[in-house]
Amino acid sequence: MKEFNSLAKWPEITLSLSHTKLAGAAITASRAEFISVGIDIESDNRVVKDSILKRITNSRDINLRNIELWCLKEAVFKCLMNTGIFEKPFEFSEIEISYKRWIHSPSGLEGEWKTIISEQFLIALALLENQNSSQQDFDRRL
Repeated sequence: MKEFNSLAKWPEITLSLSHTKLAGAAITASRAEFISVGIDIESDNRVVKDSILKRITNSRDINLRNIELWCLKEAVFKCLMNTGIFEKPFEFSEIEISYKRWIHSPSGLEGEWKTIISEQFLIALALLENQNSSQQDFDRRL
């Protein structure tokens, strides 16, 4: 399986990629600051079916639009899988989305998130900070 979370010539960089029919997106970060990053891009008006929402929702998730929750869960999933510590994929419902924070209860890993609306697209970013980096303002780093 090909991995898309690192660059061979720049191992000090972590990255995540996403695409939809009409757009693509990427996020990169220094491994000195972040263990991993995740990104997802979706059409802002994409309909997320109730059956999908039931599978991905955690009882402690904050109230968001269906597409926002889907996009955030996808970005956090990529962020967690890009750490290299998970042998196999896990359920999105294991991810809890709270105000500007996410947590994966089984592993205890947690990080920050942000969404951006650009044109007709919703972009979700998930960051897993390296505990050795200094605490900086999240919005300033993006």
